[in-house]
Amino acid sequence: MLEASFRPSTLIARLSSKAAATKTPGIMAPGLISPDPAVSHDAMQSLSEVTSSYDDTLRFYLNGTKVTLDDADPEVTLLEYLRGIGLTGTKLGCAEGGCGACTVVVSQFNPTTNKIYHASVNACLAPLVSVDGKHVITVSDSSSKSYSRLELTGSPTILGRGHWQCQATTSSTRTYR
Repeated sequence: MLEASFRPSTLIARLSSKAAATKTPGIMAPGLISPDPAVSHDAMQSLSEVTSSYDDTLRFYLNGTKVTLDDADPEVTLLEYLRGIGLTGTKLGCAEGGCGACTVVVSQFNPTTNKIYHASVNACLAPLVSVDGKHVITVSDSSSKSYSRLELTGSPTILGRGHWQCQATTSSTRTYR
């Protein structure tokens, strides 16, 4: 059994009496909290003023082609969109991001370093809206002549003649013939 001083009803009564004694209801440390707003009234803007230049259009590049979607569903994954438009080279494997079957390359410009950053992304986990302003490269386009052999590497001594190895997958390495 709890002592009387540690019972919830006793603790609540003590806290209430201390708050009443400080003449600021509900605040235990009145000197630490300022009643003034964090932003001055002159600098305050309404939400509609801040977001007036925003729009709901999703813009990105897909395998070098500009894509503009005016009514993107925020619950659709990148994989669902890719397969829905006919790019079926990107597969659904485990639906948890562990197998690498859905891996795509997402590139974006980093204004701090003035360089393009490339990342492998599990399309089964990434929302479609997460690629806004980026470039998505799928396995369907990796055989294009515009890409160098950096994506595809092979060693005849390890893989055997006529094999190539995909380095895009993150969790597993697959060998194709």
